[in-house]
Amino acid sequence: MSATEDKMKDLNQQWYHAVVTGLDVDPETFQLAQGSTSLGGYTSQEIWDFLDVIPPATVNNYYQPGGLNRFSNVYGGVINNLNSQTDDAMKKLLKDKYVKWTQYRQDESKDPKSGEYKEDYSDFQLVKFSKWARNNVDKDIQTSGETILKQVDIVSVAVDKWFSANGKYAYTATANSLQASLNAGVSKSIQMDSETESTSTSNTWAKGSMEISQGFFSTKVSADWEKLTNSIDKESIQIKADFKQFTVLPASPLSTNAGLIEELQDYSPWYESEALLLAKNHNDKKVWRDRVPSWSDVFGSNGSLKRVITGLAFVDGISITLKLKVDIEDKHKDEFAASIKGGYFPFFSAEGEGGWVHETNFKDNGEVTITSTSQLGNPNIIGFIVKPFDEVYS
Repeated sequence: MSATEDKMKDLNQQWYHAVVTGLDVDPETFQLAQGSTSLGGYTSQEIWDFLDVIPPATVNNYYQPGGLNRFSNVYGGVINNLNSQTDDAMKKLLKDKYVKWTQYRQDESKDPKSGEYKEDYSDFQLVKFSKWARNNVDKDIQTSGETILKQVDIVSVAVDKWFSANGKYAYTATANSLQASLNAGVSKSIQMDSETESTSTSNTWAKGSMEISQGFFSTKVSADWEKLTNSIDKESIQIKADFKQFTVLPASPLSTNAGLIEELQDYSPWYESEALLLAKNHNDKKVWRDRVPSWSDVFGSNGSLKRVITGLAFVDGISITLKLKVDIEDKHKDEFAASIKGGYFPFFSAEGEGGWVHETNFKDNGEVTITSTSQLGNPNIIGFIVKPFDEVYS
């Protein structure tokens, strides 16, 4: 680990400890959000993009949309790799025409506006089969097939819901519910002194494991960037952060139409917990097809689905004062100030993004005071509520 990485690891551990204390959140479930976490357009889709991340086993997480595992992708891979619970009976009944039926069923399922049977996914499959059977098999086979499909097949239900969502994987939290939650939120303050703040994060759910991917500044403005970072005395950093609103917004994958708020009326439920539990609890060929992903790929010791995000912690109306000791030559002060405007520890948000404004004040005694503000109406994600898969879906 380089000197810069070592310095940033200590600072991030101290900041995590200060955040947990100041916000009074549980280190057994809290993961610190770092990087640029301001909500841009403040839309429901933005919120869902965060909720859909499968979090790594670290106490902090730099959100990078293109490089993270997605719950919706893993879930879709699982349910589409399960054997239908009525497959054997339908195969025996339809014989050579079984493949044509399954292809028709999949094509029909892709339509998210499928008429009056959209609400009931068991009837959805049954109506599709009846429509197909009228033109492809005799009446007796149609009747037998309908009898088979009247049995509850949770795998087919899940696959129908998945395709009906048409790639739009909504969650129960929305932009409006976030605003309501923020309006009912409370003010909070965080204080950190690097001379006295603990660096211990061993009592967290991630056992202190930490991701270090940034220095003190968000951007490298010159070849002297690391020198500027290393010139900061990590033992003399003081932070005071005040938040006018703090709230934790719980959420889960959209699984039912019942009681949907207006914002979700145009989105089809896509998640079926019983199908995922069927997959989790049966590591055998009767349930799983012999292809990727396997049970071990998803639920094994190194599987892709160990943890899930069950909520997002938001702060809004932010005011930060950061004081530090740093030896900066006059010729580098403009460069240092420009680096601050590009974003810096611990929020890393550039000026202008999310309403952020940064000011740097140099003092003759070698101290630098940085003040940053983000006005109300620009919520920032400060953390994720992370829980083991088995605890949430059991």
